Amino acid sequence: MRFTRIVVMLTFSSNAVINVFLIGFFARIGGIELVGHWALLGAVMLAVMILDFGAVNALTYRIAKDGLDCVAPILRKMLRLAALFGVGMGIVVVGAFQLAGEIIQGVLLASSAALFQLTSSWLIAIRMGRQQHYWFNIKTIIRVVVQALAAIALLQLDSPYPAIVLFGIALVLGGMAELLMAFILTFRVFNLSGTGASFASVRKLRAGFSVTDIGLRAYQPLSQLLAAQLLGRLLLEFLLLRYASLLS
Repeated sequence: MRFTRIVVMLTFSSNAVINVFLIGFFARIGGIELVGHWALLGAVMLAVMILDFGAVNALTYRIAKDGLDCVAPILRKMLRLAALFGVGMGIVVVGAFQLAGEIIQGVLLASSAALFQLTSSWLIAIRMGRQQHYWFNIKTIIRVVVQALAAIALLQLDSPYPAIVLFGIALVLGGMAELLMAFILTFRVFNLSGTGASFASVRKLRAGFSVTDIGLRAYQPLSQLLAAQLLGRLLLEFLLLRYASLLS
């Protein structure tokens, strides 16, 4: 428990420091527009994460209560559905680069990154069900660091793509790193090629968890978008000045 508390504190502090640095960096090289694009894609990711419908909490509880063997078929079904959805999303993203505008491209990339994050959380539930909740926070740190470094590096390149698309690519790289870590932590105890459960079993697993989880997950992206609409440019410029002054 003591180690878990330390990791949680480290997660919150590192996320805060990295976000403050990114906002100041984006403000200096591109102004308010870059910050707005980063915030938009972050809200998109949070909105897509609503599709979890309480699965992480439900998996953690069931694994702790009944063991991984009882829950493994359900987890396999969920991961296979996510993989199928991911293939379709990949096709849509490729098509968007040919037909859609830059904002749509960025939003679709952010949605793909959220799908990576979602599936990694389902896998990490195996560890959390064994009282190792700190791994969830560690993988979060890995994702935040990778996507921040990727965003900074991509902006330095002479790329033909606009910043919002580069941000989407950075988020995808962070999600992939997170999923890779989750796979490394669980592949010895969980076999994806085994028998899968029915879709009805997946729905039953989430019963009692989804309503509360949807409310909690929906609050943050909706509040971010609402604040942006109501308070607008004035608040964002104030925040930029504050964050930039911290880095000067």
